[in-house]
Amino acid sequence: MAILLLLEGKLKNILVLISIFVFMACSEDSNDRALPTEQGQQEPEVEVPDTIVAAKSYNPSQWENYTRTFPSSVEIQVPAFAEVIQGFSGNHWAHLKMDLQGENVICIYRGSGSRSKTSAPCSGNNGLAYDFQYCISRQNYEDLSCQSNPFKSSCTAAANAILANDIVSTTYLELSVSNGDRCDTTRIQMSI
Repeated sequence: MAILLLLEGKLKNILVLISIFVFMACSEDSNDRALPTEQGQQEPEVEVPDTIVAAKSYNPSQWENYTRTFPSSVEIQVPAFAEVIQGFSGNHWAHLKMDLQGENVICIYRGSGSRSKTSAPCSGNNGLAYDFQYCISRQNYEDLSCQSNPFKSSCTAAANAILANDIVSTTYLELSVSNGDRCDTTRIQMSI
């Protein structure tokens, strides 16, 4: 009788272990996965959007920047371009700002339009993309006054080694349209 009770207790322990194993195996496919931290605590996996959107409207000027701070570093691919989904880019620029391990970096994208603005009525094609040009440290960007014209030679000469399609780790993203063809709101989307 004692042997039966002992076997029954061990069988219960085995069933409990099997239940725990099945629960853990099923939860591996869940979207609520958690990653261990250095302190042994669990923190949720950081979701990175596939696409980010920003816009600028005119008269009066208003910006709708995409801004996000991540709780931990995420890997993204530096986009080669931003697609214009409303309005035109003109020959202006857009920015993608990132924090790469403590270094603030600004990537410059140039509008594919041939002129600054389109005369009314807004027709034709004055730029349907902002194409990657270069990335620069925020410090150099400000010291060289690149805000007024990021395409002047002193700014482009200060470019760092980051190129389109590079994989980088960042804790911060900000996409903004500095300017576009004032004919209509300029709205862009970027795949990251």
